[in-house]
Amino acid sequence: MLVRKFRWQEDEDYGEMGWMPTWMKGANVCDGRSAAHDILEHHPNMELGAEAEFHALGAVYWGRGECGDLSIYHGTVDALSGDFISILQRVAYGQETLNAPPSTRALSEYHYGHADEELREIAKKGVKKAREEWVYQSDESDHEMPIPHDAEQRCLDWMRRGYRYASRRYGMGNNYSMVHLFNEVARVVDRHKHADLGMELTVTVNLKRLTAQAYSDYPREYGY
Repeated sequence: MLVRKFRWQEDEDYGEMGWMPTWMKGANVCDGRSAAHDILEHHPNMELGAEAEFHALGAVYWGRGECGDLSIYHGTVDALSGDFISILQRVAYGQETLNAPPSTRALSEYHYGHADEELREIAKKGVKKAREEWVYQSDESDHEMPIPHDAEQRCLDWMRRGYRYASRRYGMGNNYSMVHLFNEVARVVDRHKHADLGMELTVTVNLKRLTAQAYSDYPREYGY
């Protein structure tokens, strides 16, 4: 059973009102799908940053990627590699770090099929997109993006770890069930699209029954 709380407030980065995760420092406000992503695909004990984001992308690939849920966005590889641009830009500007994870093996083809091959392609294409976007924005063809020289390998290894994490957490072969649960979390959160400033949204997820519930109320300190 997972229980997560959100608070209705303004996003300082974008100036929008929405549900802010209370357990993730530095997060942005959520709609249903991003709330489901934060609850189900992010590691609950990792501090938010580039490493956590690539770890979460590995979990995204394990679930929605392998099940074809991202295919409507021009294919899984294009969808996930596109996320590299904003993440690596924050690394380049010194806002976040991209350290290498502990030693990480490739995903076994015997156990995981062609997952490692596709994650390699995502990492290669994602870093390439980020570098090209950096040069385009800087308007100087020789202005190299200031990210680690082995960024592609680091991103790949974090995604491998995220993939293994999701497989262990939810059970190998259960990714289609998790996609169902992802959509269920998104659905119940999106029922609460408007709220008063400071209200809390409590989301309860039953991993065994693949169900989700959400209710909003004023926090206890308001005295209602």
